[in-house]
Amino acid sequence: GIYEYRKVIFFGYLIVCFAIVSGVVAIFSVKKYEAELENVKQKNIAKEIWTVLKTPFMKFLIVPNFLRGIGSGILGMSAVIMIAQLGASESISSLLSVAMAISVVIGCIIFGQIYRKIRVIKCVLFGGLIGTVFLCLMIANKNPMVFVLMYSLTWLFFTFVDYGIPVYVTQIVGYEHMGTYSAIRMLTHMSGTTVATFISGKMIDNNSFLLLLLGGACITISVVSYYVFEKTLGRR
Repeated sequence: GIYEYRKVIFFGYLIVCFAIVSGVVAIFSVKKYEAELENVKQKNIAKEIWTVLKTPFMKFLIVPNFLRGIGSGILGMSAVIMIAQLGASESISSLLSVAMAISVVIGCIIFGQIYRKIRVIKCVLFGGLIGTVFLCLMIANKNPMVFVLMYSLTWLFFTFVDYGIPVYVTQIVGYEHMGTYSAIRMLTHMSGTTVATFISGKMIDNNSFLLLLLGGACITISVVSYYVFEKTLGRR
């Protein structure tokens, strides 16, 4: 609102690039422990992918990961939903980015304090179910500030899901398959996000509430499936 748009974006991208380079430098400065790597032999890539695809955790969780991607993609359309349904200005909708950042930080702090005391799969289930409630309440009230509040609470609890699932994966997937499984899991998740963008384009003008319900349903099915997997197949 104060400076010319292109200048803001240009300097914003410079800051992002600096942050990414700093992160890479930090990663390479971390001490590496090679003990487990010594027991992991190089495998044929195609064979390794096929091996991972046949594992119970891949076959059981591939659909939940896809559905979680749809839910996350719909949540990512929140700013558009806010403008389309509530008539909010771009300046108010920009608060969503700030709200998300604050909520994620708070969510990470809370998650870091409780996941060692409560089983991580319960954190995932709790965060997904409560976050879904707030997701579906975003446009229940036509007040933009209520929308921002519900959005903030949604992100706070979904942080338990976003950070809990990678932690849980380390408990069920062997070290030798971790890289391959994580790559396939993220590919599946991003495929769901892509589908969500397509669906949102069709529903956002006339059926935004149903769109949010769909996103909530996908997240709910996903976290419940993870919980059922833990209860039925257990840890490796």
